[in-house]
Amino acid sequence: MAVHTLPVASLLLFTSLFVFSNITDTKLIDRLVYLTGICVIIAYNTVVFDWIGKVFLKFSVAITTINYNSPSVFISSLSTSAGLYPGLKALGHSFTVNSLYSHAITYSNVLALSLVGFLFAYRLYVILSQKSITEMSQLDNLLGAFGIQGFAGVAILPLFAASGGFSPLTLGLIIAPLFGSISLYLIFKRIWSTDTTNTLRIGLIIVILIAVVAPAFVAFSYKPMSDGQISFSTTPENKAQITWTGSYTKQDQRVFSDFNSLSRYYAIIGPGKTYIPPTGSPAYSTEETAGKVIEYYYEDPASVQVEANVYLVSHQMIDQSMFHLGAITTEPNPELDEQLSRSGDWNKVYSTGKDYTFVTG
Repeated sequence: MAVHTLPVASLLLFTSLFVFSNITDTKLIDRLVYLTGICVIIAYNTVVFDWIGKVFLKFSVAITTINYNSPSVFISSLSTSAGLYPGLKALGHSFTVNSLYSHAITYSNVLALSLVGFLFAYRLYVILSQKSITEMSQLDNLLGAFGIQGFAGVAILPLFAASGGFSPLTLGLIIAPLFGSISLYLIFKRIWSTDTTNTLRIGLIIVILIAVVAPAFVAFSYKPMSDGQISFSTTPENKAQITWTGSYTKQDQRVFSDFNSLSRYYAIIGPGKTYIPPTGSPAYSTEETAGKVIEYYYEDPASVQVEANVYLVSHQMIDQSMFHLGAITTEPNPELDEQLSRSGDWNKVYSTGKDYTFVTG
């Protein structure tokens, strides 16, 4: 089985649930279900994901932002999260455009963490007050399993960049609505049992609901799509550029761009001659492979003419981010179209005002 974080995380979560259910009286997962689940996870990831995936799906896309200052920094950023976070500042620039939006996001994150933390603390208090650990509920089993998952995700951050299987952020997005709603239920139940008027009870509940919902409403109203969604989305300008390029390019011409743009090209035009810097194994782990990305997208994009003669520049590559093979995302290059225009080797033959097509000669 290839090294993927998602199956490893699934095995850890499933095993944690099995262990907790067997040391308690809940029997959430018995041995037959556990063994069946383990076999399914291993079989899927060895046969379906790896073998069939390599036949039918040649590329995979995930978001891992890295810094591109030099090949050495590039390489170190891929293997450790310590070099990953500085790159996030460039992609996260729009989060600081509006202070109200930024504060709403921060408040929502703290609130979600507090609600989840409250439930963990409350259930831990209840368990410690009991005489036996076997009196744990199914909810406690889930809390324990997800707690181990969160601890593992945080513990590996100094060694590996967060990804789909072991990502504290992704785990938070999963458990916050589930456990947070349970915390709110417990709080509302406590309020309703207090010796006070119904008017005051309802008023307190309404205030709490507003405090929970309002920040998310403000953030979503200001910015319905995240930076990642904007980068991945295909706009009318993207489609117009690729459609025109498909009808303009000749059979002997090779198209170059980032992975996202070339994916659109394949989807709209169909298979054709394209070029994207190869990753090597592990992805961009050498000075040569990492240097190609830095050279062709940032320092000297005109030099890619030795590999291709059509350069697609999308507005996402200029303003948002660039996607590459190996599930790698790098910072945008705001001067990409200007660099190609100044080179003298590339001519701008098409423009939507946001997206540009260049050809050599």
